[in-house]
Amino acid sequence: MLQSANGGREMDKTATVNPIDEAVRYEATVDRYIAGMELLQTRMAEDQQEIENLQAETRAMLADIQL
Repeated sequence: MLQSANGGREMDKTATVNPIDEAVRYEATVDRYIAGMELLQTRMAEDQQEIENLQAETRAMLADIQL
């Protein structure tokens, strides 16, 4: 406890950080980041597949027009 300027006592405001708790928080943050990256990778793969499908459809339509 510290003596305050007004004569009252107050708690010391320095906090002790538990390294294990901090490591758990960092690990959870990294896990969320990785999950987000995996989701984005899945979406990009789906988008790429859609692009390839549209390109194939376009080529087929152009081939029909040129006959």
